[in-house]
Amino acid sequence: MLTLPKIGQNKKNPLRSKFVVAPLILRLEINGQPLRWIPWQEAIILQTKQMVAWDAGEQTFTFRGGRNRLTGERSRVSTSVLI
Repeated sequence: MLTLPKIGQNKKNPLRSKFVVAPLILRLEINGQPLRWIPWQEAIILQTKQMVAWDAGEQTFTFRGGRNRLTGERSRVSTSVLI
C-alpha cells in the first residue's frame, strides 16, 4: 500500500517538498486493452461509483478523506494501478 507524502515532509531539501507527485492510473477496457492514463481523482470517482469491473496489479494506493461526524471514522478508498 502506498500513500502520498505530505507537503513539507522533506527536511533536507525544502524546495523539493513543495511538489507532490500524484500517481497516474492506467485505465483498461473491459477486455484488458489499455485505454489511457487517468489521474488518481478520476480513478477514485470510478471506484466510488462502482464502475470498475476488475483491477490488477500488486500495488495499491489508499486515499484518505474526512471523518464521519457521527462515528468519527475516517473514510478511505483504495485503488489499484490498473483498473
